Amino acid sequence: MNNKVNTSHNSVVRTDMGLSIAGTRITLYDVMDYFKKDWPPELIQYWLMNR
Repeated sequence: MNNKVNTSHNSVVRTDMGLSIAGTRITLYDVMDYFKKDWPPELIQYWLMNR
């Protein structure tokens, strides 16, 4: 697993699914669920980009 976290800035857009990262189907709710479970950012990024 790559230990570097991409720090480029993505836009957040409002979609029918809720607030999402622009150009993806990843919602902020998806991301927040993992933060609440204390997952490290690198693991969240890996899981979201490889699902």
